Amino acid sequence: MRFFYPLCIFILVFSGCSEKAKNNSPLLENLQFGHRGSGANVYNDTFIENTLPSVTYALNHLDGCEVDIQMSLDGTIWLYHDDMLGYFCKNNAELEGCIPQMSDNEIAEIKQCRNNLEDRVYKLSEVFEVLSNSKYKNRYLSLDVKGYYDSLCFPYRNAPDEYFIKMAKNLIAQAKEHDIEDQLIVETGYMNFLDEIKMKNEKIHCHLIGYENFPEVVDQAIKKSYDGVSFSLYDESITVEEVKKAKSKNLEIQVWPIKDTLMLNKAIELKPFAMQLSEIKFSN
Repeated sequence: MRFFYPLCIFILVFSGCSEKAKNNSPLLENLQFGHRGSGANVYNDTFIENTLPSVTYALNHLDGCEVDIQMSLDGTIWLYHDDMLGYFCKNNAELEGCIPQMSDNEIAEIKQCRNNLEDRVYKLSEVFEVLSNSKYKNRYLSLDVKGYYDSLCFPYRNAPDEYFIKMAKNLIAQAKEHDIEDQLIVETGYMNFLDEIKMKNEKIHCHLIGYENFPEVVDQAIKKSYDGVSFSLYDESITVEEVKKAKSKNLEIQVWPIKDTLMLNKAIELKPFAMQLSEIKFSN
């Protein structure tokens, strides 16, 4: 440790210590991310949400995308939104369960069918492999960490601490392996997970999710030294003035969902770090 301060002074003269430079750099504004890849299936009939084709399309046409992640019994992180598995093709019609209580082999056999679309469930490592391509070096991937499940999955509904600790460890290891840490955002309301990420890897952005009382969520994020807040546009507490205050404290603000022109216009007026589009047609 005795060599740290001279080294930092030396670096500051030429470029600034990395964390300080990060904190002093201007925040980006109005980035456009696809929600659940290239859009939730409520609005999208081109891709099944949270699949590799959906993610790849977003990376090719937007500034990045958001996906939902859960961890299997084997410790593998998979892309999926709902607390219980569903939308099965006929070969999985009788299957019941949730990803945290299933093995990798069981999950790998699942086929999803939505309307006329068919696809499988993808591992996060498959998405990381695509994101690590040099042509996507300026793209972001925001990972919505799921933790609230049906009681059939976890008796007390919320995933236990050991689940989040193992998941954070695995996520960090894969991100380092693919050299994409500074392109990743983790967003969740589970602060124990965000704390674990912040403690082990400062490069990954941590965003606290909020649904109401934007100023309070911002205060929590600041106290925890998180990088930002991911917040619902449905709540009236998120205003231009409040977002401006949050940005003055160097917080990145994500907003969602952008599912109509009214929501899009509100998001643009807020000038957030990023807005999550439920439909790609709202991109410019």
